[in-house]
Amino acid sequence: MPIFRRRRWFHGRPIRGTVDIGWFKPDGNDMTEDDWNTSFARAIGVFLNGEAIPHRDTRGQRIRDDSFLLLFNAAPEPVQWTLPPAWPGPWHPVLDTSQRLPVTGSVPSQARVTTGGRSLVLLRRPRAA
Repeated sequence: MPIFRRRRWFHGRPIRGTVDIGWFKPDGNDMTEDDWNTSFARAIGVFLNGEAIPHRDTRGQRIRDDSFLLLFNAAPEPVQWTLPPAWPGPWHPVLDTSQRLPVTGSVPSQARVTTGGRSLVLLRRPRAA
């Protein structure tokens, strides 16, 4: 997947109308400067935008990929997340490290998702056709 094999660092600023990477809190809002300096925070979400890859392939074609949400929870207790409205779904669960069973189904935009204590949830949004 190209989104995980980038040739250069993410920029964190708008590319093709949206960010290539976004950082958000469990309430679905973007991280602020103050949030980065909060020592007690134990959960962070990351949006990897497969539609904002700035590179071209060997033929000069635009590279596009699925987009991903990673929900990290370092706290010992579960954390409930509201998926960010800026990056609508539906989202498809790929991995939940707090569960032994495979994850299935889909998660609609702005849904609530719970991460178990000290776990990670990975959600995928297929690229637009």
